[in-house]
Amino acid sequence: MPIKQKLYYLLLLFLFYIISYKEITYNIIGIGLLRSSHLEQYYQMGFTISIIILIWVFSNYVSVKLFFELTILYLFYLTSSYFMKMTLKINDNQFIWNQFSKNHFLQTNFVWILVIILSLSFIVRVIKEFYFPTLINLSTSRLTYRILVSQFLTSFILTGNQMKDRILTNRLISIDLQNKGEIFQNLFIYTLLCYLVISVLSYLFIKACGNLFKNKVSLSLAVTTSVILGAIFNYYIQIGITEYGKWYDYYIVSGATFFQIFILTGVFLGVYLICNRYIFGTVFNIIFGTAISVINSIKFDMRSEPFIPADLSWWKEFQTLSKFISIDIVPIMWGIFLLLFFTLYLQRRGLLSGKIVSKNWKRLLYVVLIWQIFVGIVHVFSQAKDENIPKGIPVLSSVNNVYDIAWQGLNARARFQSLSYVWMKQFSIKVMETPVRYSKSAIDEIVQKYKTHSNELNRSRINSISDQTVIYVLSESLSNPKHIPQITASTEVLPNIEEIKSKTTSGMMKSDGYGGGTANMEFQTLTGLPKYNFTSFVSILYTEVVPRFSIFPTISDQFLSNNRIVLHFAHANNYSRNIIYKRLDFDKQIFLKNGNVKIEPPSILGAHPSDQSTYDELIRQLDVNESQFFSVMTMQNHAPWYFDTPENLIVTGEGFTNSENSSLTSYSRLLYQTDQATKKFLDDLSKVNKKITVVFYGDHLPGLYPKSAFEKNPDSQYLTDYFIWSNFDTPKLDYPLVNSSDFTALTLEQTNSKVSPYYALLTEVLHKASVDKNELDDEGRAIAEDLKLVQYDLVAGKGYLPKEFFEIPK
Repeated sequence: MPIKQKLYYLLLLFLFYIISYKEITYNIIGIGLLRSSHLEQYYQMGFTISIIILIWVFSNYVSVKLFFELTILYLFYLTSSYFMKMTLKINDNQFIWNQFSKNHFLQTNFVWILVIILSLSFIVRVIKEFYFPTLINLSTSRLTYRILVSQFLTSFILTGNQMKDRILTNRLISIDLQNKGEIFQNLFIYTLLCYLVISVLSYLFIKACGNLFKNKVSLSLAVTTSVILGAIFNYYIQIGITEYGKWYDYYIVSGATFFQIFILTGVFLGVYLICNRYIFGTVFNIIFGTAISVINSIKFDMRSEPFIPADLSWWKEFQTLSKFISIDIVPIMWGIFLLLFFTLYLQRRGLLSGKIVSKNWKRLLYVVLIWQIFVGIVHVFSQAKDENIPKGIPVLSSVNNVYDIAWQGLNARARFQSLSYVWMKQFSIKVMETPVRYSKSAIDEIVQKYKTHSNELNRSRINSISDQTVIYVLSESLSNPKHIPQITASTEVLPNIEEIKSKTTSGMMKSDGYGGGTANMEFQTLTGLPKYNFTSFVSILYTEVVPRFSIFPTISDQFLSNNRIVLHFAHANNYSRNIIYKRLDFDKQIFLKNGNVKIEPPSILGAHPSDQSTYDELIRQLDVNESQFFSVMTMQNHAPWYFDTPENLIVTGEGFTNSENSSLTSYSRLLYQTDQATKKFLDDLSKVNKKITVVFYGDHLPGLYPKSAFEKNPDSQYLTDYFIWSNFDTPKLDYPLVNSSDFTALTLEQTNSKVSPYYALLTEVLHKASVDKNELDDEGRAIAEDLKLVQYDLVAGKGYLPKEFFEIPK
C-alpha cells in the first residue's frame, strides 16, 4: 500500500476520533468546564473541520445502500449496547430488563452527527455530479468504504452511555472531575486507547459481515464470532452465579466484564484455529459455552459455589452427575442435537466451508500467541504480593487490585471479578500467604515450645490412641433442619442423635461450605489444618494442597497400615481419594468403584447407598484383636433428595416454594433413616470388646434452602451437628462450636490420650484460638500465628519441621 494511501486512512481515523472525543468531552466534562479552561474554541474548530472533510469524503460513497447498512449497524449497536447493560446489571435487583424506556434503550448519541454528514454529503454529491462531473475523488476503494462504515460503529460505541459509565469508573487512568489539571490529559489518553481497540474490532466486524454474505471463511469472521460468543456466554456464565447487591459501590468490578469476554474470546478463537473449520468450530464453541454455563448454574444452585477447573475431575462420574440433570435441560440437549444435525447439513451444502487460515505455520503462530497471552496473565497473577499486582497493567490491575473481598471466598470473587478471573487465579494459585515471621529459627522455636507443652499434657494423659479404634464418620449433608429459624417439623427429625448429643461431647461444627465441600471437611478432620489459613482461591484441598505437602500429617499415622480403612460408597477417583489414601498408606480402600476390597452391593435409599449399608460394611471390617482407624464418608443424604417415609414426618419452611418444601421433607425423611441407622450402629459397637471412639459430624448443609432461610441467622447456613461417642467411659466436654480441624485434638482430649508436639499445638488452638472465639486475645493470636507458621512450612515453606514434631510417645 502506497504511503500516501496509508496517510489518507490515518487522516480518516484521526477525523473520526476528533469528532468522537469532542462528544465524549462535552458529555463527561460539560460545556461550563470547557469554557473555563479556554479549550472550547479549539474543540469546536477541530470538530467543524473534521465534519467538513468527512462530508467531502462521504460524498463519494453516499447511497441508499450506505444508508441501509448504517441503519442496520445502528440497530445492531442499540441491541448489543443494551445487552452489555444487562450484563453489567446482573447483580442489580432494581434493573428490570424489559423496561426499555426507563433503561434508555434508545440512544441518539452520534446519530445527529451521522444525519448531518449523510445529508450534506448527499447535497455535495448532487452538486459535484451536476456542476463538477470531472472532479477527481480521493478514493473509492472497498477498503476505504469498510473503514468509513466501521468508524461509524466505533463512534456509536465510543460516545454511548455504556462507554461513558466505563470511562468514569475505570481504574486504569482515573477520570476525576474535581481534578481540572489532569482531567483533559487523562480523558484523552483513555479514550484514545479505547478508540484504537474498538476501531480494530469494528473493522473486523464489518469485514466479517462482508465475508459472511459472500459465503467466505476468514480469520476476521472467526475473530468476530469469537467476540460475539464471548459476550453472550459471559452473560450466561455470570447470570448462573447471581447474588444481588453491591460491594464497595460495585455490581461488578471495573474491567471484569471485558476481562472475561477477552478470555472466552481467546478460548473460542483457539478452537477455531485448532479445527480450522468455521462451522464445526462454531458448533463446538456453542456446545462448550452452553455446557460451562449450565454446569456452572447447576453447581451454584446446589452448592452455592461456581464451577472451577478442579471440578473437571467429576466427568468420570457421569452416573452421579446425571442425577442432577433437571428436566429443564432436556430442551437444551435437543437443541444441541439439532445444531449438530444442522451443521452436517450446512457442510454438505458447502456453506462457509474451507480453511480459516490457509497456511499451517500461521495457524500455529496464532495458537502459540493466544497460549502465551494466557500464560502471561497467569504469570502476572502469580507475582501478586498481598493480593495485589503492579499498578498500570491494563484491565488486569483494575480487576485484581480491588477492595479486600478475599474473606468472602470464591463466590464473591466470581460474582464481582468474573468467573474467568477465578479460573486464571486458580492456575496461578498461591495456597498460603507467607507469614511475616517465617524462618527456620521461628519454626525451631515453635517445635521446642510445643514439645515442652506436649510433655506437660502427657503427664496427666495415660492412654494411647494407637491402642484404641477410632472411627471418623462424615455424615453427608447432615444438619438438623430445626437449626434454621423458619423451619417447622411435624415430629423430631433426629431424635436418637439429639439424645446421643445430650450425653456426649457434642455441639455444632462450623462448615467451610454450603451444599458442598465434603472433601475439604474430610481433609481438615484428618490433618487438623484449617481451610481458613489457606488463601481464598484454594477450593479443593485434596487436589490443590496435598501434592505440595512436605509431610502429610494425619491421625491415621498412629495406626498400622493394614489397620487403616477408608470406606466410601462412591467412586474412588472423586477428589483423587484413591491417590490420597494410597499416599496415607491405607491398606484397605473400600469404594463403590475402583476400591481394593470386594464388598456386598449396598442397598439404595433414595438416590444413593444407604447409611445402614455403610455401617454394615464397617461392622464387617471390625477386628476385635486390632486397633483400627476408619475414615468413613456416607452417601445417603447427598442430593438429589426423594424419599417418602415416614409419611407423618413433614418439614416445611416459611416462605419456601412447594418444590423447596418437597425437597426439604424428603431430605428430612432421609435424615430420619440416618438417625435410626446411627443408633443401631452405636448399639452394635457398644457390644464390641475393645475400646472404640466414633467422631460423627455432618459435613455441610444441603443446598436446598433458599437464601431467605438464613436472613435471620446467617451463621446457621454453615453449622452442622457433631458428637464424639465412645463405648467406654469418657467425660462429656463442653465444646459447643468447633471447626472440623479441631476434631483430632478434641478426640485425644476426650479419650485422655497422649499428644505429639503437633497435637499439643492443635489442643492450644482448640482451647484458645478456634472458631468459637469472636475475638482472639494476645495469647490466642500468638497460637493462631504458630499454627499458620506450621501450616505454611508443611505446604509452601522450606520443610523445616522435623518428623519428631508429629510423633506421639507410646
